[in-house]
Order: sequence, then structure tokens, then C-alpha cells
Amino acid sequence: MNGLSGGPKLAEGECVLKSMLLLFGFALAACTFDTSNQSLGGNDLGTAGGADAGGVGVDVDAGGNVTPPQEDAAPPQVPSTQLISDTAIVRYFINDALFFETPSQVRDAIGNPELNLDIVDPDENASFVNVDSHRGISFSEINASTRLTVPIADSKIHQQLDGSRTGTIELVVDLEDVVSIGSRISHVGTGTDGGLFTLRASDTNTVDFFVNNLPTGRWVVDMSSGRMVIHVVLDTNEVTASERVKLYVDGQRVTPLVMLAPNKNVRISIPTGTGQSYTLGNREIGDRSLQGTFYYAAMYSGAMSADVVAHNATVLHGTDDSSQIVGQ
Repeated sequence: MNGLSGGPKLAEGECVLKSMLLLFGFALAACTFDTSNQSLGGNDLGTAGGADAGGVGVDVDAGGNVTPPQEDAAPPQVPSTQLISDTAIVRYFINDALFFETPSQVRDAIGNPELNLDIVDPDENASFVNVDSHRGISFSEINASTRLTVPIADSKIHQQLDGSRTGTIELVVDLEDVVSIGSRISHVGTGTDGGLFTLRASDTNTVDFFVNNLPTGRWVVDMSSGRMVIHVVLDTNEVTASERVKLYVDGQRVTPLVMLAPNKNVRISIPTGTGQSYTLGNREIGDRSLQGTFYYAAMYSGAMSADVVAHNATVLHGTDDSSQIVGQ
């Protein structure tokens, strides 16, 4: 694959922010101007998005989404080879090497319009792979600038996620290694944001989910288990705090190691203007790449029910490529 030209890695002068699990809390050390280093900590369970009513990103009196998802509703009857995707914003099957000899982008399967991801690979660490009939793109090194990325100013991601109280991340990945100060798995935000709607990891045993640059939870996910289907579901309409953020692996809900649930009715806040991006495997300014393989990625503006998660996980566990998944 042809890499894009790049200069030496940035010397950010960051203080490394370590977090240690102590029973059900984290002790924080050091600080940095780069909020991407912010770790799980504190005991305020309602800080994500601006703390209490009247804070940034909170509108208790608003009516929520126009059509709030019905968490308890049964999924529609669809073929076992079709994803349920009523609120899908973007979807990437990452099988582009099947159609192009040297792809420079990963194509978005959701049109009107498409929002393709640029393959940024100045260190030439990325390669398309086919593992057991599952096509994807593999990153060979941590701490590099390799990433899949697209600006989201005035994009459908900004239009559908900004101000929303719900959202879902859907991934098929095989994660091998991450940077200790935080590799982004699926990231929305600037290059220095901790994450506006972001799944990330700082070790090979856990993953963290950030909303509006604040941590909402940590879950045990064993990266040595190989290829897996991951769903993260946000729904701040939920009355019960523990139901506002959920993580599933292969269709099964994972009990959080730590939960710092966002306040009820908190909205995802994506500032307008330049600088915001959607990035897989890194942050936009680089140097935090993970090692592993992306087989598939998608984001939704709605909160998937457990039944829909289970259905989609079954489909994606069997195949994550467009040629086998119908109705897309």
C-alpha cells in the first residue's frame, strides 16, 4: 500500500496519566493539556456532558430524540444475513482490496452521501488482509500515525450525532496491543480530545468509553481472544444510570468494571467547525495507533436494543464482508 508522506512523530510534552484500579475506583496522577490522556477517576457519576441541569450538553426539559428507540421492542423479522440498521449513519465493510488493487480509502456503504475513510499510513504499517475468509485492514505497530479517518464538519455524522441522546458503535476487530496512554479504537473528536463518542483502550485487558471528553465506564475485554464483535450503546434517556451506557462482546452484555454514567438526558456535543474527525485506530494527530485488525465498523444515531445487538452480532460473527451480507 502506498503510504502518505509524514514527518517525525510529535513531541507533545505530555505527562503520562496513569490509572490504577482500586476496588471500584481509580486514582489519578499527573495532568496534561491534552485531554486525550484523561483517565477514569473521581466519584461524580453524572459529569459526562456538563454535569447537572443547565450545564453544557444537558437539557432536562427537552423531549429527547424525535423518535426515541424502543429498548424492549422485538427486532423486525429480517433474513439471518441482513443487518438491522434503521439508524445507521456510516458502515464500512473494509473489503476494499477485493475491488481495488491499492485502495486509498475505505468506502462507506451507507450513501446519501457516502463518507469514505482516508487511509493515512506514513509509516507503512497498514495492509489489507484476508483471515479465514474475513477481509479487513491490519495495523502492525503501536505508537505510529496509521489511521482511517475523515473530517466530519458539516457531515452526516455531525448532523445525526450532535445533540443526540443516543448512539451505537458497532465493530468487528481483532485487537492485539495498544498504547498505555490511550489508543483510540473508534473515535469522534479532535486530535487531542479524549473522545466525544469514543471507544478506546490503554491496556490489553480493558476498554473505556468516553462521551463529551469524559469517561463513562470501563469493561474487561480480553484482547487475546481474537476476532470479536463489539457494540457500545449510549442512551441517556434511561432513568436507571447503569442502563445509559452498555457494552456487548459477541452479542453478550459485559458487566462494567467501573461505571461513571452520564447524567440523564445528556446529549452528545460535537462542536461545529474544522478539527473534528471520525477516526479508527488512532487519533487524528497520530502517534497512538493500536496493533490489530479492523474487519468492519459502523455507527448509528439510535440506541440498539439487546435483541438487535444479538442479531447483528450473529450476522457479523459469521461474516463481516458486503458480499455475504444482504440488504445493505
